[in-house]
Amino acid sequence: MTAEIICVGTELLLGYIINSNAQFLAQQLALLGIPHYYQMVVGDNRDRIKQAIAIAIDRGSKILIFTGGLGPTPDDLTCETIADFFGVPLVEEREVLADIAQKYASRGSKMNPSNRKQALIPQSASVLPNPAGTAPGIIWQKSADLTILTFPGVPSEMHRMWRETAVPYLKSKGLG
Repeated sequence: MTAEIICVGTELLLGYIINSNAQFLAQQLALLGIPHYYQMVVGDNRDRIKQAIAIAIDRGSKILIFTGGLGPTPDDLTCETIADFFGVPLVEEREVLADIAQKYASRGSKMNPSNRKQALIPQSASVLPNPAGTAPGIIWQKSADLTILTFPGVPSEMHRMWRETAVPYLKSKGLG
């Protein structure tokens, strides 16, 4: 079962930020014995994210791992674009919304209305909790042959989520 890493962010594409997430994930996949033959970087653009998904699936990748594009701003398009690609609605997860509000409250501030977007996940996907930040990811067993995992672009958040949730999930599926 092969994996493909898809990093989303115009700042990566333009070289403003070094793509350390791809390096980390490549090393982690190797440690688990999960082969991956391709990595992509795509800007914050719905059509190009959809093209990246189609290309990865056409290449036969069975695990698509996304980083970036999960925040509250208008250019954070990863989750909604994945849902749109597969023709699945987004649903608001109340627990995620409560978690985001609690994280803001613990810092003595109020959640911005734009953060509500981070509680929307594709129907039938599972939440990949983010203990360090406000942007959760998803684990979506789309079919027997396709698993999608999304992570925020902030490396420290992504690393922790990978270790605490993704690795145990992948091992439970007989990978690693």
